[in-house]
Amino acid sequence: MNMIVKSAVAGALALAGSSAFAVGLPWSNSSDMILLVENTTTGASYALDTGITLNALLPTASLVTGAKLSTALAGVNTTIAESSTLQSFLASNPAGGDGWELIGGQYNGGTSPASVVNTRLPGQGKAAYSSTITANQGTHNLGNLNTILNGLQTDLGVGGTLAALTTAKESTGTSFAPNAPTKYNTVPGDALGALGTAQTFYGFTGNSTTGALESYLLGSATLGTNGQLTITGNAAAPTPDSYNAQTLKVTCPSVLIGTATYSNVVMTVGNIVTLPSGSSPNGPQDIYTPATNDLNVQSVIVGANTYYNAVVSIFALDSIGSVTGADTYDGTHLTISSVQVGSTVYHNAVITVAGIVSLEKGMPKAALDVYDLTSRQLTIAAVEFNGTVYTNVVVKVGTIVSVNGAIVSPATAAPASDRWQGSDEAAQRT
Repeated sequence: MNMIVKSAVAGALALAGSSAFAVGLPWSNSSDMILLVENTTTGASYALDTGITLNALLPTASLVTGAKLSTALAGVNTTIAESSTLQSFLASNPAGGDGWELIGGQYNGGTSPASVVNTRLPGQGKAAYSSTITANQGTHNLGNLNTILNGLQTDLGVGGTLAALTTAKESTGTSFAPNAPTKYNTVPGDALGALGTAQTFYGFTGNSTTGALESYLLGSATLGTNGQLTITGNAAAPTPDSYNAQTLKVTCPSVLIGTATYSNVVMTVGNIVTLPSGSSPNGPQDIYTPATNDLNVQSVIVGANTYYNAVVSIFALDSIGSVTGADTYDGTHLTISSVQVGSTVYHNAVITVAGIVSLEKGMPKAALDVYDLTSRQLTIAAVEFNGTVYTNVVVKVGTIVSVNGAIVSPATAAPASDRWQGSDEAAQRT
């Protein structure tokens, strides 16, 4: 971007000495893919936070019910150049002993282990890895997913073998996670792959049962003998954004916010958070984070130049073309994609609206709807009505018609507790 170019010196100074990424703990529901390299001769190891998010690989709004090794998801197309640290690691260890893999996972656990309570539904828990084994990858169950997630949480947690990645982008000061090559013993016989040899890239999430997971083929990955990581997804790279340096406006073909995908979004850019890097996108679409007001730009065209993997803050929302995965209103019923009620998150709820309290507009302030138990008001991140997308809407809840696809009979009034259902609550709540 011109704006980025103008700010390159100040931005570089501000970012000097800081890492571009620091992986989030799996139970925070926001984590990245990790590159692990070990020399089996010397036992030396290297770990890198790739910056490729689980949400980019497995966007909740795009998941396919009952998927078994599905290629429906785009995956990512990216190349991550070898750092000087990785170059030094490879040069100082016998080449024949080097092996590698990609692995990552996340779930909304707070500080609790992964279990049926917080990983059963599609998108609640996500894991992805590269593997040298192709057999039985489509037969994993929820217990396997939770084993991987809890193994990663232990290794990245305080005192874990990969804990250094929570404060730095890369590290050679970690001891290798011994169970990571077999995906914490869920893929027996799996091992680190040789440099220069491609591995198949898999993704997994819950399928609303404790049985077989939704499984996806996400493409392939190769760590070259020079340390360059190449990931090839199932689809072409995303259409770049366009930026107007005079108006400071960026037009994005696709933006992921929470589990909703917004199309043809025009925003006014504020500041540059992270300067561009790399020669290809790290993910399939832009991601906006309401908590920080930051937009992760995969690629953007400015004049004759294309820039990749920048992060900017958003000053204002100008327009939204359309949205999928958000709430919809038909004039009578409001269909809610996801709503947090106290400590519980419900999905696919249908309610009636007793009245509109406020319509603030602007960029969504949250990734999902929030119901206030005291005021009995619902704050909606985004809702489509008559072809127009409205954001940050607060309404009074009339009655609850259904939750998680189960009809509430008779329809109940807005509750003052986190019980949004009747006797089948335990089976339906997440």
